Amino acid sequence: AAPAQASGAPGARGGAGPPGGGARGERVYGNKCSACHQLTGEGLPGVFPPLKGSAVVTGADPTEHIRTVLHGLSGKAIGGVTYGSAMPAFADQLSDEEVAAVLSYERTSWGNQAKPVKPEEVVARRK
Repeated sequence: AAPAQASGAPGARGGAGPPGGGARGERVYGNKCSACHQLTGEGLPGVFPPLKGSAVVTGADPTEHIRTVLHGLSGKAIGGVTYGSAMPAFADQLSDEEVAAVLSYERTSWGNQAKPVKPEEVVARRK
């Protein structure tokens, strides 16, 4: 039988290894997100918003977070700051599983303690 997939429960991480999004979430983040939001999740002041402590990233309802990654965002003030760079859309680049993994990684990294995102939640918000 195939091994069960890790649950990725918030707070269930040791010193090494990725949190809730698993290795896939960490990989997608490193390849698609870290150039702007940085490996620390702190972004670049005035250019790219932080994901660490972000109300969108840590919110109980992941809808806005999912839609932002799928469809992109520009011109919206985040935490009272309008950032000069647009967030690109990743709907055509990432599968539902990859989006769920990277969002779960972001929601459980850098001290963030939000619940992981399931692929089914991404499917429901893709259109």
